[in-house]
Amino acid sequence: MSPFVAFWEPKAGTARSEWEDGCAYSPETGWFAIADGASAGTSSREWAYTLAKAFVDDRPDDLLRAEHGLGTHFLRWLSRVRQSFDPDAEGFVRATVPEWVREAGQRRGAFSTFLGGRISASEWAAVAVGDCCLFHLHASGPRLTMFPMTSAEEFGSTPPLIPSAPADDGALARSLRHGSGPLQPRDVIFAGTDAISEWMMHARDQEELWSVLSRIGNEGFAAVCADLRERKEMRNDDVTLLRYRQPVDQGGDH
Repeated sequence: MSPFVAFWEPKAGTARSEWEDGCAYSPETGWFAIADGASAGTSSREWAYTLAKAFVDDRPDDLLRAEHGLGTHFLRWLSRVRQSFDPDAEGFVRATVPEWVREAGQRRGAFSTFLGGRISASEWAAVAVGDCCLFHLHASGPRLTMFPMTSAEEFGSTPPLIPSAPADDGALARSLRHGSGPLQPRDVIFAGTDAISEWMMHARDQEELWSVLSRIGNEGFAAVCADLRERKEMRNDDVTLLRYRQPVDQGGDH
C-alpha cells in the first residue's frame, strides 16, 4: 500500500472538471508536489498540473539542497517547464471561455502557488512559493511543525505566484521558501492548498482534527469539505490535501 494518498474537491457548485489545482507524487522516489492555479490566468488549471507533475517527474535531484543555490536551481528548472508548457496539449480539457478571453489569457500567462518536496526514510524537505502549506504531525513531541506559514493570520488575498511566462524572477527567487525536518516512524505529513491549510491552522489545537485527517478516506473528505463550507469555516475554493504516513519499518532511503 502506498504511503501517499491525495484528496481533492472542486469549489461547491462547480463540476469536478473545473478543479484548478495540481497534485503529483511518487511512492518510489518520495517526491511530491501540489499547486493551486490562480484565477488571474485562463490556463492556471493546466499550469498548476504541469508544475506539480514536472517537479515529481523531472527536477534536479539536488534541488532541495539550499546550500547548493536553491533559487538558481529552482529558476533553471522552472525555465525548462515554461518552455515545454502547452495549455492546449492533448489531455487537457478545453476551458469553456470565449476565444478572445483565451487569447488574452495566454498573452498574460497563467499563475499558481506551489509546494514541492521529497520524503525519505529519515527526513522531509520542501520548497514553497505562496500559501500552499505542509504540516508535519509528529508521533511524539513536538506535536506539530508547519511550513512555510505558521499561523492563519499569514494568509492573504495576494500570495506570491509562479507565472508561466518569464517575469521578475528575482522577486520570485526571493519569495521561495525552504524547509526540512527529521521524520520518525508513524509521523504523518500533510500538504494542502490554501483554503484547507488556513482552516487546519485555525483548528490545529483540536485533537480530533488530526485523528480524523490521519484516517479519512475519499468520501469522508468530501463530506468534511461540504460541512466546513456550509458552516462558513472554510472558504469555498478548490481544495487539495496530500497525506503521507511514515511506515513503522522504513527499510532505508527512497
